[in-house]
Amino acid sequence: FSSVLQPHLLARLLDKVVAGSYTVLLYTLAAFFFTFRTEIMKMRTLSEIEDFLTSLTETDQETVLSHGIDVWEQDGCPLVPGFNGVVADSTQHLQLQDDSSHSLINQRLSREIHVSMSDA
Repeated sequence: FSSVLQPHLLARLLDKVVAGSYTVLLYTLAAFFFTFRTEIMKMRTLSEIEDFLTSLTETDQETVLSHGIDVWEQDGCPLVPGFNGVVADSTQHLQLQDDSSHSLINQRLSREIHVSMSDA
């Protein structure tokens, strides 16, 4: 995203990444695909998609980033895919609790893919 987003928008995104949630990048990418799905479906090569990404207006960039962050926040701001929280083990060390079967990002993405596929 560093060559795509305006510096102030990139700072907003990287603030979340530095705070520990690289999954916000996935949400932002999913927001890009969701927002511009019609245009992307017409493209045949990766270079066409890259050119399209780099030609987005600042308003479009803001829209995509805001949508990605909003959905990320609605899903509880997960830190990593498949993990729902932090738990203390018997030695009082904090550990991430793995609950990959109920991963919110996987559920949301599978719903969006299902909806997109049924619309076609």
